[in-house]
Amino acid sequence: ALPPDVPGRPDTEDVFGAHLDLLCVRAAVRIAAAADEQPRGADVRRLAARVSGQVHEAARRCLGPGQGELDREAFEEIFPWRTGWASAVLTEGLLVPAGAGYRFAHEELGDWVQGAHLDLDAALRSLVHRWHRGSEERDRAPHPHGPDEPRSLPVPRHRIGPVIQAMVLLGRRQGSAALAHRMADLIEALDRLWPDEGPRDEDAAWWAAHLLGGSLLRVADARPYLGVLRVLAGRITRRSAAPGGAGDPGAYAE
Repeated sequence: ALPPDVPGRPDTEDVFGAHLDLLCVRAAVRIAAAADEQPRGADVRRLAARVSGQVHEAARRCLGPGQGELDREAFEEIFPWRTGWASAVLTEGLLVPAGAGYRFAHEELGDWVQGAHLDLDAALRSLVHRWHRGSEERDRAPHPHGPDEPRSLPVPRHRIGPVIQAMVLLGRRQGSAALAHRMADLIEALDRLWPDEGPRDEDAAWWAAHLLGGSLLRVADARPYLGVLRVLAGRITRRSAAPGGAGDPGAYAE
């Protein structure tokens, strides 16, 4: 394997970006054919750019409440059937029918596109940090059930992909220090959400542990995160060590 700083070595973002560009060009050709047009060169590129813009709009809509899908009304608004857009993106496999709506056909590609539009800090606050940073912030959080009923998190656990992709994109676009800071915050959150005496909030601890692990596994080069890894190793060692034998690693075992 080549080291990450070798020129010409594409990373995940390069591969996904090229793949999305290709699908958009192919969809543009189909849209033009449906309109009995024969665009060439610059015309195809302009139409492909419009397709790409609509794909990104679809990704933004998928980040809304629900299971990460577009309902039929939103899909038909973004990709109208009458102009051939809907059939083009479906034929090229950008999106596929799913239940009562549509979703991205390639899950990882869909996570990557959605992650580019996710407000990462707001997501981390909603999923993790508001549940351990004092009663005032928890009181500001919405309570869909009664005060004595379990509260639900904004997104189901299987929707973790876009959040992990947003973390990885943060490191690529703003630098490793920005991502390392978020990782350190997640370790601090785990200490508070799952102390030695037991979990205080298993859902939030699950998100913290899996976002931390998922982002560490997906960075192109782990060397800038050695400080985070040392802290993490120390936490696991401390949790595992106990006078009578192995202790409970808590959320770090996730």
